[in-house]
Amino acid sequence: MLYGVPITWEEKRPARDIARDIQLTFNGKKLYCNITDIRPSGQAERKRQGHFEGWGRAWCVTQLSMPGGQTSRLRLQYKAELEYVDMRTTKSALTSFDTRTLQYALWPAAFWKGSVDQFRVEVDFGPYAGFLREHNLPTPVVVDKNRLTYSAKNLDLNSFREIKLDFSAEQMLSHRELVTWNRNADKESRLPISVRASGFLPPQDGHGFNPQNVADGNPKTAWCVSNANGGRGEWLEIKALRSLAKDAQQPGRIACKLQGMVLVPGFSYSQSIYMANNRIRKFRVARCGDLSKYRDIEITHHGKQFDMSALWLSLGIDDLPWWVESAGFRYKITASSPVVEGKHTPTDCWRLTILEVDRGEKYRDTCVSEAALVVNCP
Repeated sequence: MLYGVPITWEEKRPARDIARDIQLTFNGKKLYCNITDIRPSGQAERKRQGHFEGWGRAWCVTQLSMPGGQTSRLRLQYKAELEYVDMRTTKSALTSFDTRTLQYALWPAAFWKGSVDQFRVEVDFGPYAGFLREHNLPTPVVVDKNRLTYSAKNLDLNSFREIKLDFSAEQMLSHRELVTWNRNADKESRLPISVRASGFLPPQDGHGFNPQNVADGNPKTAWCVSNANGGRGEWLEIKALRSLAKDAQQPGRIACKLQGMVLVPGFSYSQSIYMANNRIRKFRVARCGDLSKYRDIEITHHGKQFDMSALWLSLGIDDLPWWVESAGFRYKITASSPVVEGKHTPTDCWRLTILEVDRGEKYRDTCVSEAALVVNCP
């Protein structure tokens, strides 16, 4: 008998690559399947095919030899691509992340006569653990942070046509983009920076904690500092190494603007390291050459997830934060110098001073994993 797996994929990938991602085991023996294109027949099917323009649709088919009167075990493993549409607009250099959808059709299995005696689904969420928004599986279904499990007997697959899971991982994905900005963002969207600090911890177990770590685009490194006050009063200076004003004067160049600043106010190496060290609760952002121009930002509720710890500081006309957002925090601007429109000069250097900290569970060091400058070229 023939067994087929329905597949849909973006045509930029060859069909043979999709087939390699499918692993079939029948009674302990590995099988391979061959791609068979779907040829639409009838007006309704041709109309449906039009909705899949730019996508490939096929069956991956293999031959099974099933002994009569015996129970056979068929195992199917495959790599499924999450469906989503992320966007970047001319209004921002940051990506607008879309919902991730995992969808697998069950209706082809309904060609088997009668109901399925036993049916079981296990989905390991992997990096999307904790971000499941909804699913279409009927009760009883077991869902915890890391996986979903569903079991049923005598299931009619004609009425239950597909498995669909939606993940709202926009916050985690935004954090990933921000913490790696210095390394992964395109050249036009980031300003190279130099960093200096009031002090830093000496190397420990082969790990350094110097201020240059905040500019490497690696959230697993950090600037760490300690004093008798738990890091209060220590500062970090970030200086842009490229002038946007001078760039705009070059022939053929468009005018770009500084959109904002990224700050990870903790050591985001891992969940345990993040919680073990002090995390900044309140800090001041000021101009390096004129500390009378500043904003004080207080994190009123410190998130406990290291993978959503990035702060986005949108810079105003005085090149100081006027708007703050984060996936894992609540925050407010508690104090600031007055803004006089039309009476300011652009700055290329910012000093971040630690004012208050949340104590770590194990250490009294205060750390910052990343700082970056984001440029928008409309």
